[in-house]
Amino acid sequence: MKKDIKSIVKRIGRANKLLEMLSYLIQNNILYDTLNFSGDGDFMPDPESIYNRFKEIAIQYNSAYPYDLKNKTILEIGPGRSLTSCYYLSQISQCKKVYAHDAYGQVWQDIDRIIVERYFQNVSNVHYLVGKNALSEITDKVDYIVSNAVLEHIWNLDELIEQLSEVSHKNTIMFHIIDFRNHNKFSKYGDLYFLKYSDTLWKWMASNVGHPNRLRMNNYENIFIKHGFTFEPFEVEYYDDASVRHAIDTYLSRRYADNDLPALYVKSAKVISKRKYEL
Repeated sequence: MKKDIKSIVKRIGRANKLLEMLSYLIQNNILYDTLNFSGDGDFMPDPESIYNRFKEIAIQYNSAYPYDLKNKTILEIGPGRSLTSCYYLSQISQCKKVYAHDAYGQVWQDIDRIIVERYFQNVSNVHYLVGKNALSEITDKVDYIVSNAVLEHIWNLDELIEQLSEVSHKNTIMFHIIDFRNHNKFSKYGDLYFLKYSDTLWKWMASNVGHPNRLRMNNYENIFIKHGFTFEPFEVEYYDDASVRHAIDTYLSRRYADNDLPALYVKSAKVISKRKYEL
């Protein structure tokens, strides 16, 4: 029922350009607590579906780490609706500890309890930290930091990477999957149409409910380097040339120029990051 209501609300809100803009303004400034679909993802809200989905994410995390995770401390940023990826990662890696940090409490606790009963014998080393400043609760240094399609929703990314730097040591490795797409925002008008609006107007439409921050890959690289990390993209997915050229020749002509093209082409990327130097 909740999924049906969510679909209806989104369909009505996206009926036309003006109505979509108005919907985001209302959602972001008035209904940000009661009408926030952040973290729902594209999966059915039942234990088996969630377990299978988050198990896949955990396997990616495990595969991306170049060494042995045994006895390591792991931190996942933005676990979403379930801690299953943390539970599963703990189970297969024999790590020392797994932290899951979420600025807002998004986990479906009832479903997670069922998942733990069905699939996991011991999850005592998984710790759920909730709150914008909850990373300060981590007293030990973290060996591996991961996220899946989360960083593009972080509006204070500079602050977050600074915090991650503080809980890292010289051999800490990060693995992030970043989705630069529009997340269905104004998608019927063009793949990159959500970049058309001024930063001020977009903030009014998006900042309180986790809509994309619209940072491009070069922006991420600058922030990571600023805080002492490398930024090494791989498995990068790109928009086709015709789509990007059309955008920059029409609806993005006032905001972007030809020298911005490389950043506009990137649709998604996996990124490995290491401590480059001690600040």
